[in-house]
Amino acid sequence: MMKQTKKAMEEEPSLVSRVYLDLCEARGWWNVTIHNKTDQAFISGHPNRHEPRQLVLPISSHQMVSPMQLQQYIHTIKLEDYKTDGLTLAICEPDTTTVYYKISDGLVQPESPEITDVKKCERYQIFQKRKADLDRSVQLYTNRLKRKQEEG
Repeated sequence: MMKQTKKAMEEEPSLVSRVYLDLCEARGWWNVTIHNKTDQAFISGHPNRHEPRQLVLPISSHQMVSPMQLQQYIHTIKLEDYKTDGLTLAICEPDTTTVYYKISDGLVQPESPEITDVKKCERYQIFQKRKADLDRSVQLYTNRLKRKQEEG
């Protein structure tokens, strides 16, 4: 079993809820769930509708983690009937900054440049759509305010 310091155990609920909110609200993950199946709470969810479920382990930036502990996390943090080749660490700073690192058991071959380019284009298209939606919403709101001022 993995051992945690008393301070790490006290911080854990706050870290887990902070990462949960970040994944749901800021990153737009789907079907996000908090699990307490080991002595370490972790989160699972889908980064988008088409990607497989990923496991996320929230830890404090002040928590010391050795390579052996990382190996333990990979082998003990699991869901029934779900096989994964790794785990994502959510490293949290006290100022609410969170950095995500994917770790795996052994080497994982990177995606081809073609796939990477396609994903970049998809992300850019999503960004452009969201920007256009935001611009449209601001324009609608501005028009409503103008009409109210003219009426009043």
